[in-house]
Amino acid sequence: MADKGAFTHKLRVLGWQLLVGFILGVAFWEVLGQWILEKKYGSFGSSVTCAPDVKRALADFNSGLRISALAGAGILVVAIFVFKLWLKKRAPTPSGAPPASPPPSGGPSPTP
Repeated sequence: MADKGAFTHKLRVLGWQLLVGFILGVAFWEVLGQWILEKKYGSFGSSVTCAPDVKRALADFNSGLRISALAGAGILVVAIFVFKLWLKKRAPTPSGAPPASPPPSGGPSPTP
């Protein structure tokens, strides 16, 4: 039963990491999306009718928003995983811990 609690805890943590990544990805696209589309399409005033340009730009904006949110979520989860591995590897080993005792055996220990 303890494994189920640990598993649900890990799922909950992963869910929060994904949610924060989605939010960061959306924020990134909201801040830089217009600039990226301006660089891609140039001036929107070049056509007599701009309906096709606007439709294409809106479609690109929506797909860019989805891609940015998914990328943000994935990058955040991987970054947190790598950071935790780095912290675990960097953690000092306990120097005051007693050495591990040998496992008990059923018979007397051999004498040299």
